Amino acid sequence: MIDIASLIGRSEAARRLRVSGEMVSIWMRRGKLPSIATANGRLLDPADVEKLGRERETMKAESARGVRVE
Repeated sequence: MIDIASLIGRSEAARRLRVSGEMVSIWMRRGKLPSIATANGRLLDPADVEKLGRERETMKAESARGVRVE
């Protein structure tokens, strides 16, 4: 069970991922970044945000090395 007190908002997720809040919203709509609906809006599990951040870093590193990313 998720502790709701540990969840973060879109702005904090954007800060951690170094992207805009709009990009976080796009990822949430596309299902790339799961979110939980609350009375105060949608919140995200920091573990999901960290996972996406690691995936993005891996893709950047592979791209920089010339590895084709699909």
